[in-house]
Amino acid sequence: MVKLKIVYMSKLKLIVLIFAVYSGELLAQNYNRPSPLDEFKYEFQKYDGLIQNKYYLFAPFKFSGLDQALFRKGMLVVDEDGYIAWYTDFHKSNFDFKYLPSDGEYVFTRRLANGPKVYHYEMNESFELLDSITTVNGVKGDIHEFQIFPNGNRCVLATKDSLMDLSGMLISGVPGSASTTVIACVIQEFDPAGNLVFEWNSLDHISPDHYSLDLVYNANSFDYVHANAIERDTDGNLIVSLRAASMACKIDHVTGDVIWKLGGNQSDFTFTNDTGFYGQHDVRRTAAGTISVYDNDYPNNVAARGVEYSLDMTAMTATRVYQSDYLFQFDARALGSYGVLDNGYRLLGWGNVNRPAPSITLHDSNDDIAAEFFMKDTMVSYRAYFQELPNFPVRPEIQCNPNGNDIELSLNGSHSSYLWSNGATTPTIIVSAPGVYQCWVNQGIGMLGSLPYEVSFTSTCALGIDEKTIDDQEVVGYFDLMGRQLKSEPTNQVYIVRYRNGQSEKRFK
Repeated sequence: MVKLKIVYMSKLKLIVLIFAVYSGELLAQNYNRPSPLDEFKYEFQKYDGLIQNKYYLFAPFKFSGLDQALFRKGMLVVDEDGYIAWYTDFHKSNFDFKYLPSDGEYVFTRRLANGPKVYHYEMNESFELLDSITTVNGVKGDIHEFQIFPNGNRCVLATKDSLMDLSGMLISGVPGSASTTVIACVIQEFDPAGNLVFEWNSLDHISPDHYSLDLVYNANSFDYVHANAIERDTDGNLIVSLRAASMACKIDHVTGDVIWKLGGNQSDFTFTNDTGFYGQHDVRRTAAGTISVYDNDYPNNVAARGVEYSLDMTAMTATRVYQSDYLFQFDARALGSYGVLDNGYRLLGWGNVNRPAPSITLHDSNDDIAAEFFMKDTMVSYRAYFQELPNFPVRPEIQCNPNGNDIELSLNGSHSSYLWSNGATTPTIIVSAPGVYQCWVNQGIGMLGSLPYEVSFTSTCALGIDEKTIDDQEVVGYFDLMGRQLKSEPTNQVYIVRYRNGQSEKRFK
């Protein structure tokens, strides 16, 4: 067997050889974690044994059309080993589920099924609802963002339609209509008593000629900026991500004036070592002072990535200082997030992607992949988070009881309802097959997951999950040069070997 030296475009992205011929058999997804939900089955791989005491938070849903995208989103907390620690069912339209450590609260957004009304909810650390807010002054609620500022103010996004004459403009190469319905971004901020204290309308500060996505122009619904993130900067002003303008702008939190624009067709900054971002999400200020962006690269649909820029406010330049991507390039045309964690790790929620692309990846400080999720195809999530949850409820534990020739599992404590990973709803179950079992019980508006329990028939009773020392050089998969997983190690072709530690090697056998 001949080993070929791996060639990097970045830390983990391989140069794909265009002459490669795929001759292997694709391997179906390995749904290797218990799930209480038929809608949500997933594969989780963990390559880094140092990850501890953090949880993944996201709200997955099946994206098979815009109408369906508004409904049936659950919320999930998944522990560091990939097991569901808390969830809600998929019967509500939940969005952007996250934990705010400064407030000790979980927040999420929900669009009502019977209309455009959007509510933003807060929960305590027991997952019990505390409060909710919605927009005022006749604007339409927006599902993309809900923030709580240090002074306790709540800040949300909204939209407002305005009829405008755009006949003097070319939009995506098409003359604008004299009666165009322009959709403006609106920001509304409320004090703790619920009073509106700040409102910003993009049309007062950013003209429709900032639109830059080069898509089909619709005069009846021209979403010219499409805001999808609000970030309170260190000086108290606001950074807003405007996807349809491929731009992030910083606005004065008092006057609403635009302080600077990054990206798009009227950027105040010149990119020195990068071409910029397109159709982006999740613009943030990092602890290091850089600006992080989840770059969908839309509508190019070529190479989604997480990227960070250092801004020189004197020279007005933007310099790429970090880029986080995957083994191969893929299309991630909508949704997505990029988080820079306090330990130097990065979390990429890839948004609207299809297999073999991953759904979520955790990268270490060397940009090696530490863990990754593969959801069912067309199952996506708007954002993903990896956070410490210091007061997470104590999870019940499964007890093993020999029962003649059978093994009986039960849960410690008394609970009002039970849902086992095999579908049973009784306090105890008789195990009929080896494997990993979990049980979920009521907790707040959702269900709390037990610690996992692995049943092995090599003894009179089960053996609990034993996290073994990770062998960094253990092979966890073989892939062709297009990133598709192979059923077995191939012959007579160039292929990729994936190791347990997230590293990869190109081989020819």
